[in-house]
Amino acid sequence: MQAGRKTLRSRWRLLIVGAAACIALPAGALAARPTAPAPVTIQLLNVSDWHGNLDPAGTSGGAWNLSARWTADRNDYPTLTLAAGDDFGATPPLASFFEEAPAVQAQRLMGVQVGTLGNHDFDRGIEHLQAMVDLAAAPSTGETGDHPGQPYRYVAANLAKINENLRGVDPVAYLAIAGVSVAVIGIVNEEAPTLVGVGNFGTMTVTDGVEAANHYAMIARNRGAEVVVVLTHKGFESLSPTPEGPLVDFAEGLTPGLVDVVIPRGGESLIRNVVDNATVPALQAKLNPMLATKPAQLIFDLAGLKYVTSAGIRVFFTAVKQQKAGGGREERRQRQR
Repeated sequence: MQAGRKTLRSRWRLLIVGAAACIALPAGALAARPTAPAPVTIQLLNVSDWHGNLDPAGTSGGAWNLSARWTADRNDYPTLTLAAGDDFGATPPLASFFEEAPAVQAQRLMGVQVGTLGNHDFDRGIEHLQAMVDLAAAPSTGETGDHPGQPYRYVAANLAKINENLRGVDPVAYLAIAGVSVAVIGIVNEEAPTLVGVGNFGTMTVTDGVEAANHYAMIARNRGAEVVVVLTHKGFESLSPTPEGPLVDFAEGLTPGLVDVVIPRGGESLIRNVVDNATVPALQAKLNPMLATKPAQLIFDLAGLKYVTSAGIRVFFTAVKQQKAGGGREERRQRQR
């Protein structure tokens, strides 16, 4: 009887030891967690109302001027280069004589990555706009040829029936900048159809920009975008005594926390204050950045975000990169291209 009890106790000990072995943590499980990625400073360069000004206007400006400044700027930080509308339309003879193709060819050489549409982009109607969109996206022929420089794309999120009228214009562009997933949403100014000829929009209508921006910003966040930028051809109507106009109304209507930066037309920028969800205007003098001869050193520090103007809008945005196993879905897709 005593021997049987000893055998039973031995069996229980074996069972307990075996159970402990089954629940033992795998090797390295208690090791320190990987260090979270350091914040990444992303530089956003933007020009609007370019209008194909290849040569200097008077003694300043010109494609070479912006291109040289941007080339120097890109040495500082990982960069996203944008164009906030009116890339063509109302162009000077050097561009207009060649059906405005030089305006887009120059932007390819200047390194523009994403553009949105302004009213002047519709000056010659849908067929011409489609030709410009196709030219922007065409595979590169190097530094010369019909498609010099790098391809870029146009985005517009608030054009109803766009697929019936235009090809190759998406609501959002997704890019990986220094490992950070960035979404760029395009918003056309709502009054644009009233500023061009009848029929120049085809059957498209411009819908509410705030609603479209909020909608696609939510989609972008759900897809893993760590930074959401709205690129729009909206601006101020006045700056004094307080900033007023479509741009301010638009920014105030955005859902807090969805959009990080609003890049508008005409050399102004609004940066959403991530501390108290208030929209803070970062203003520069009413100077068309395309015509600047020297960088305008106006610096704002808004909740850790710096705004600096140069030959074009120059925004420094600090993005907190998320810890992801193997990178986010959009980041993996970009790497596979």
